[in-house]
Amino acid sequence: MKFIMLIRDVYDIFRDIARRSNLFALNLLPGTPGNRITETCKRALLLLQGIRVGTECQVSGSFYVFSFGKVRFGRGCRIGSNFKIWNFADFVVGERLLASHNITIICGNHTSDADRSDISGPVSIGDDVWIGANVLIVGPADIGDGAIIGANSFVTGIVPAGACFGGSPARPLSHIKSVETAH
Repeated sequence: MKFIMLIRDVYDIFRDIARRSNLFALNLLPGTPGNRITETCKRALLLLQGIRVGTECQVSGSFYVFSFGKVRFGRGCRIGSNFKIWNFADFVVGERLLASHNITIICGNHTSDADRSDISGPVSIGDDVWIGANVLIVGPADIGDGAIIGANSFVTGIVPAGACFGGSPARPLSHIKSVETAH
């Protein structure tokens, strides 16, 4: 039994080294965001980790995924630098997300420090969503199509389609009259 646990621990170490090396290589790729060759190589490196990034996406530097649940990005997303995903549950993004810098997504949490039992916290982000800089999103969270999240916000729960939320905790600031999509 101890031998099996040792093998599992060694496997976990090497798997983590491979994952970190892959993310390190991702951040070393030359070229400006939007360079088709660079972005295709980044998509391929992310796919090796089971992270699906749609075509025409731009992934800036310091992109990090903790890697437990499913991670999917639709096509045409623009992801700013220092984008971090702690995916204890699924993280799914629609098309044309515009995400600024220093965004942290935490998919899941605990009921209490004493209990430490996990609460499933998937995060879903719709199409044509804008997220400002320095935003923290903690699941479970569902951000509707065409929503805008203001800078320095803390988001959890439901953000309706076309809503503009901001603050900590995030609350409705306004509602966009029509959700227009840029196809």
